[in-house]
Order: sequence, then C-alpha cells, then structure tokens
Amino acid sequence: MTIRDSIEDHPFIWMAAIAGAAFAAGYAARELLSRDSGKDIVPKGTYVLKSQIESGGSSLYARRHDLDAALKKIENLQARMIELEREIPARRQRQSGPAKAAGGFAKIALSDMAEKASGDLYPAALQKDRVYWQDRVWVAGRRYAKAIGIHPQPRKIAWVEYRVPAGASRFTGLAGMARDDSNENCEGHFDVRVLLDGKVVAQRKFQGTWMVPPEELDLRVRRDQTLRFEVSDGGDAVDPPNYCDHATIVAPYFE
Repeated sequence: MTIRDSIEDHPFIWMAAIAGAAFAAGYAARELLSRDSGKDIVPKGTYVLKSQIESGGSSLYARRHDLDAALKKIENLQARMIELEREIPARRQRQSGPAKAAGGFAKIALSDMAEKASGDLYPAALQKDRVYWQDRVWVAGRRYAKAIGIHPQPRKIAWVEYRVPAGASRFTGLAGMARDDSNENCEGHFDVRVLLDGKVVAQRKFQGTWMVPPEELDLRVRRDQTLRFEVSDGGDAVDPPNYCDHATIVAPYFE
C-alpha cells in the first residue's frame, strides 16, 4: 500500500499523527528553550503548537480535498468509458451489421441472454450488469459494464444455467468479488464452481475483499451444451444472508 492509499483510507488517523508529531516537537522545543533560558515560555510554546496543528490539519485537509477531486475525475472518466463500451458495438452494428467472431458467430454477453434456469439466489433474482446492492460493478480495481451477480441464500448453493447458443465455440470471463462502495473492507468467503454438461471445468475458493484477484475462465464450448455456475456460502452462512459472499462473473461472453 502506498502512502497515498493510506492517506485516502485513513485520513483522520493521519491528521491525528500529524497533530501528535507537532505536539511532540513543540513540547521538546519548549523543554529545551526553558532549560537554556531559565524562563517559562509555555504561553509562546502553546501558541506555536496550536499554529502547527492548525497548519498541519489545514494542509492535510487541502491535500485530501485535492485527492478526492482527482479520484472523482477518474471515476467520471471510467463511467464515460463504460458508456462508450456500450455505445461502440451499437455504432459498429449500425455501420456494418453485428460484430462476429471467427466462424460467423456474433459475440454475446450472458447478461444479454435469458438464462436456461436458476435457483436459490438472493435476493431471488440473478443480477445483470450490476450487483444486488448497487448498479456499479467493480472487481479487482476495475469497473465492468457487462456482468452477472450470483449470491446464495443462507446455507444454499445458488446456481444459474445457460444454453450454449448455436455458432458459439468459446466462453470467456472472470469470476471475482465485487466491491461494495459503502463498505470497501467487506470480506467475503464463498466457493465458485463452473460446470459444462455436469462436468466441473473450473472451481475456486474466494476469501477476502473485492481486491482479491479474479479467476480467469476460458472454455471451449459447443451448441446446446449447458454452462452452469454454482456459488456456495463457503460453509459460514450467517444472517443477514452471507454478507459479502457475492460472486460476480464479469466480461462473460460466448464467442
């Protein structure tokens, strides 16, 4: 973690540290000057200490304000990139028809398809291009436009199935943990399994926060196979339902 990250995550701790350092410096200076001059300089030392604290606090506040403004600009740029990511395929389609992968298949996201079946999801529905607590999807520091969110009911295994469309030969995506903007330190614990026609082709245990590296998925598929995702609570279900045990499959495409 960089100093900038630490200041961003714990601004008040840094303010307290600066104030403490200023107090210690002022106290030491007062003691030295008192010994050398034999005079009581507490009023002057107190004034200097007060000025140091106010100056340090104001400087940190200004830096925090500048950092917040810069982060806001970055989020706005990322949001615009998401919009462009959604607009570009439509523009290309208007100009030259649907974008097609090798073999003539038009690439399609799972969130743009109807699922074959699903069950034991919380809150009773598959999340498409969002997570159930917010409409923005962040995984490992990056925001994604296309995603599905799978959250299990307590002590259940949430699942969703898709039929591989005609012409598709490949499935790609990333399985990870999504960020909660209101609680970035939320720690989840869950298991993900990916099955193709009932055979496990990928599985991963997740534990940690949204910065845990995602699991890359790259599968060979063929028409009418069943692609199934399963998410458990990792064996530590609690109420409310498995807080932060939310698997998110981002950039999920049949190609």
